[in-house]
Amino acid sequence: MKINWVGEVAGITLEKTEQNIAHTKTLGLSAISNYPRPSLAIVGGGPSSMDHVDELRAWVGDMWVSGSAFQWALSVGLANPTFFTIDQSPQLAVDGKGARKAILATCCDPSVFEELKHSDIEVFDLITSGLNANHWATTVTAAPKISLDMGYRDISFFGCDSSFRGDAESFKNNTHAYVTDLVNDALIVRCGGRDFITRPSFLMQADFLKDFFRIAPQVFRLRCDGLLASMVEDPEHDVTHAVHEVAKRIMKK
Repeated sequence: MKINWVGEVAGITLEKTEQNIAHTKTLGLSAISNYPRPSLAIVGGGPSSMDHVDELRAWVGDMWVSGSAFQWALSVGLANPTFFTIDQSPQLAVDGKGARKAILATCCDPSVFEELKHSDIEVFDLITSGLNANHWATTVTAAPKISLDMGYRDISFFGCDSSFRGDAESFKNNTHAYVTDLVNDALIVRCGGRDFITRPSFLMQADFLKDFFRIAPQVFRLRCDGLLASMVEDPEHDVTHAVHEVAKRIMKK
């Protein structure tokens, strides 16, 4: 069954978003700038990131690590990664601890900027930066446009699998390269003759990102597996199962 997904920020009102942006504007931070850049690694927390730890440790170039994956990146010894997020949750202040550099959406919670006030921070306006960044799926779906805006032309994605490893009984232990909260919005998506356990936001992520790898493989390089890799090969997919609460919301549409 094909579904028209609409992304929303859970629990964040438009008023709160506008307050966050207004607060960020008072901090006098530098906006992202465009100049020739080295190779860039975009690192998510998907299970396949563990398969590339040695490659990432040896990475020559810049590295952006998304949200909750940042503490994992530090724990496995990735050198001086940049903390990257669009998330408005105060939890990101905890996730970003220890970051020397950060690239943040202006709509991030003020607590994130307070935690990182001694870091090198660049900001961008997610809300006004156009559909190719502002689609409310995940942080890494903002990465293609923002990285191109900044002048990067060799961009590799790691750990953005957009699905979980394991079968329906075991996937709870394989959602990320690190321990996360229990997944309560699971879906099963059939793509390329395989079934993938995922969630709505990750399905949106894969459906959005796959076009960049298909259209511009000379710029965007795929170092992930899972649903995203499958959709790059064959974009056709169907949602075959959903947990009860998600199914109810789908049927209401």
